[in-house]
Order: sequence, then structure tokens, then C-alpha cells
Amino acid sequence: MITKNMRGLRRVEVTVFLVAVAVRLLSAWPLGIPGYFDAYYYYNVALDLVAGRGMTDFVVWNYLDGPFTLPRPSHLYWMPLTTWLAALAVWLLGSWLGPWRAVQVCFALLSALLPALAAWLAGRWWGRRDFALAAGLLTIFTGYYFVYWSVPDTFTPFALTVALALLAAWRGLETGRLAWWLLAGVGVGLSHLTRADGVLVGVAFLPVLWPHRRRVPLRRALLAVGAGYVAVMAPWWWRNLNAAGTPLPGGGTKTIWLRGYDELFSLDLSLGLSRYLAWGFWPIVRSKVRGVLWSGTVLTGGLQFFLVPPVLVGAWQRRHDEGVRLLASYTLVLWGVLALVFTFPAQRGSMLHSAAALLPWLSALVPGGVEGIVGWVARWRRSWNVAQATRVFLFGFVGLAALVSIWQYTWGVWMASGPSAVMPPWNRRFEHYTAVDRWLDGQGVPAEVPVMVVDPPSFYGTTGRWAIVIPTDGLSALNRAADLFNARFLVLERDHSTVYDDAYETGQLKGWRQRARFEDALGHPVWLFEREK
Repeated sequence: MITKNMRGLRRVEVTVFLVAVAVRLLSAWPLGIPGYFDAYYYYNVALDLVAGRGMTDFVVWNYLDGPFTLPRPSHLYWMPLTTWLAALAVWLLGSWLGPWRAVQVCFALLSALLPALAAWLAGRWWGRRDFALAAGLLTIFTGYYFVYWSVPDTFTPFALTVALALLAAWRGLETGRLAWWLLAGVGVGLSHLTRADGVLVGVAFLPVLWPHRRRVPLRRALLAVGAGYVAVMAPWWWRNLNAAGTPLPGGGTKTIWLRGYDELFSLDLSLGLSRYLAWGFWPIVRSKVRGVLWSGTVLTGGLQFFLVPPVLVGAWQRRHDEGVRLLASYTLVLWGVLALVFTFPAQRGSMLHSAAALLPWLSALVPGGVEGIVGWVARWRRSWNVAQATRVFLFGFVGLAALVSIWQYTWGVWMASGPSAVMPPWNRRFEHYTAVDRWLDGQGVPAEVPVMVVDPPSFYGTTGRWAIVIPTDGLSALNRAADLFNARFLVLERDHSTVYDDAYETGQLKGWRQRARFEDALGHPVWLFEREK
């Protein structure tokens, strides 16, 4: 029977979804370009896919795996689902809205499901419409994540696929039906198709499933999860086998042995266990401690810090709920594996991307946590009306989250300028690439001649020119990469590896002739070099 309260909750969920659509579309409109490395990569391949060029890369952004040729198969490091969604959006809406706006609309609509999910979770856990509304609004205004939901990156798809996996596993625990575990496996497969660490969602099932092994047949449940996972992943493995000679290209696993993030872009370093152990015991330990602390900061920062106490209190209050146990298990597995195993990638974006999937679930815990904290304080402050104070604090937090989110968005999109700015405003970040492209056009340099640059996806997306990443392990590696790909030109900008500090300061690079000097949108020099014959 559908009760009056349930009907009220459904109206809240629909309202939250519609508000989220409006906010996401409004925040997407000022963004005229993908804006950064990852988003450009997914968007570029989507456009090439729609244009009939297949899953193909015209850039090389790391040297962890071959083939060392261009063009080459795409997504040998990153996973493809984000690109497929972007390509579908371009195919369906591109002729009407234009490719970029079509992609933004697609991701804006998909991301609007996440606040509705948070409202549904809060309604289930707390049974109150005001709590559901607050949870939904908190998932709309997500601090430094606010700008990313409508761009073609893994934030939105991963949050949705992880939600599918966790919700299906939750129902599997409640009902014991294997069909739910099969669907959970599909969710794990889709999560893995979105991010390489998506397989960790399935790992997180086991600690929660184990105590129920008598009621839920453990072996059958795990087999069902595995069947769903394999059904989703098998076609991708087959593609990789044909494109790269292996179903699981191993470049990503080499990042386990990094001794610093810049080594991800090295050409000649032999990344492996023996070299890693030669680093020494204490450097390894220090890196892991920093990794744990950094990843923890990302997790708490995603909650804008001030929401951490109510999340913890709310989780404790619902600690016997299987959905909360699944959430806790996945959070700990994700945090532990990324921080301790993939330490340096976690510090430079992996944890930020993957932790986005936790936000709807954590936001749904906030209202009950606020009520719990207010109730505890009211034991000493007898004058407090618990219900009234809870609403004041809860929607005060919503207002604060909105202010923080809008400020961070405004700063990143329009106001990032001045001597302390790290990068230019969103739409001006790659103006210097356009200037370089005009110069190369004037010299009659074909687009198929690769250019060495720190951000190949953004360079290719801005100019249409093939590009390879500048190796971070020195001049000999730089020259060898140039030989491998027949690259004649190099763009050296403010964002560069420390091994090129002298070249950037002086505009001189041994074996390379300076051809032109440009400036980025913040006035920093950008050097164009041509290799000497």
C-alpha cells in the first residue's frame, strides 16, 4: 500500500530531480570547452568515434604500454564508458545542439539522477520529506565537484554505475534472490567499464555478505556477481585482445611502482618491484602515510569538511542497515586500495574521481546525523526545540554548501587570474595552443606531425593536431620519444616537469632550436622549439 508519506517522498524526489536538471544545465552553459586533460580525452575519442574513426587515439599521453605509433587503439589505460556516453549524445543530439552542448546536456541529465537518489536514500533511512529534500539539495551543491558533473568525465557515470551495484547488492541481502546479485555483478562490470578501480565495488560486497552466508548462499551469490560482471566486460576484453594483443593491458598496474607522480609520464624508467624496493623502507612508508592522509582529505573535502560529523553520526545511527554497511565497506576498500597500492595516482585525481560516487549516499546520512547531534546537545540546553533546531541547522548547512559550491565554481570558471592563479579561467586555458597552431599552419606543418606537449588531449582537442606527452625522465628520453614518433616540435609551458626548469627559464634546450615565444592567458611564457637536424 502506498501511504501518504510515500507519495510525499516521491514528490520530493521528482522535485529534487527537476531542480538538479535546472542547476546542472545552468552551470554547464558558461563552460565552452571540456577544460582539462581527462575531459578532453574522453570527448576527443567520442567525436572521432562518431566521425567513423573508431576507438582510436591520435595522442600518446603516457608511455607505460605500446604500441609506440600514431594513430593507435584508444583506452588502453582509461576505460571507455564515458566516451561511449558522450558519443551517443553527439549522435543523438549533435546535429541539433552541436557536439559539445549535446554532451553537456547528456551528462547534466544523468547527473541530476544523483540528487534524486540521495533524496530516495534519505527517505528510506529517515522517513521524512524535509530530510529527503535536504539530502537532495546537498547532492546538488557538492563543493569542488560542482563544476564537474556536466563535463564528459567519469564523475557522473561512475556514481551511477556504483549506485546500481550497491543498490542491487542491498536488495540481494534483503531478499536473498540471486537475480539481484546478478544485477549487482552487472553494476560492477559497468563500474569497471567506467574506471579501472570500479572492480573494487565487487570486492566490497564480501565483508557484508559473509555474515549472511547461511541465509544468502555465499558461493551462489558470488557466482551470480561474477556472471553479471563477465557478461559486461567480456566484449571489452575481446576488443583489447584484438587491438592490443591482451585482454587486460598492463600499463595501469605499473603505477603501483611509481616513486613520484611525474614518473607516470616517463619513457625509459623500468617501473617494477625491484626498482621500487630500492627506493628504501622509509621513503615507501612516508609515501603511504601521505597517501592515506591525502585520500582522507579528499573524502572529507568532498563533504566540504563541515558535513563530516553529521555523516559519521548518521552512519552510526543506521549502522545495522545493510545499505550503510555496503557503503562503509566500499568506502574503506576504495580508500585503502587507492591510498596504499595506487598511491601517487590517488593523490593526483584517482581518489577525487572515484570518491564522487559516495556523495549521494553520504549526503543522505547528513539529516539524521544533524538530528542526532542536535538531540545530544539539547540534553544540556533544555530550551532547544529539537525539531526546529534540526531544521535550522540542516538547511543552514544546505545554504552553506550552496554558497561554497557557487564560490568555487565562480572562481574556477571566471575569476582564476592574477599572480597567485594556478591556471587561467576555464574557457581561456588553452588559448596558447591556438596560437601555436596558427604558427604551425603558417609554416605548413601537417596535422599528422606529432607535437610534444604536456597535455596532449587538450592540444589535440584544441588544434586537431596529433600530440605526444613530453617525457619526464630527461633529455635522452625526450629525444628518443621524438625519434619514435617523428616529432619535430615541442611546446614548453608553465606546467612542466622539473627536469625542464632551466629550459623554461632560459628558452634554451640542447638539441632543440627556439622558434617562437607565446604567452598563456595569465601572461606566462610558452616556448615553441623545433628539433635541430
